[in-house]
Amino acid sequence: MVGEVHGIHAAAVGMCCELCGCTPVSNERIKFSRNVGMLFERREYNINAHLCRGCLHGQFGKFMFLNATLGWWGVISFWMTIGFFFENIAHYITALFRFTGTEGGKR
Repeated sequence: MVGEVHGIHAAAVGMCCELCGCTPVSNERIKFSRNVGMLFERREYNINAHLCRGCLHGQFGKFMFLNATLGWWGVISFWMTIGFFFENIAHYITALFRFTGTEGGKR
């Protein structure tokens, strides 16, 4: 099951944020995607990690900003960027409602 380590929730085993090392973290892995359009080519970048609340907000903002500025260059990239906007918003809202911890400090 996603967000569990051998059937135990991530928060129960004391997992740390995979970006900054803070605790507590989300019980589920959080995924954001972004697109970089290059007229005739495109690249896709993803993050799929257990994040603390601060990194959740920061990564959401970073991925949305980069999608808005670099994502729409090219026909296919334009449509992929729109899809990633909606996907990232849905994952962000879902993560906010499922986040069980409070803001933690660095270890």
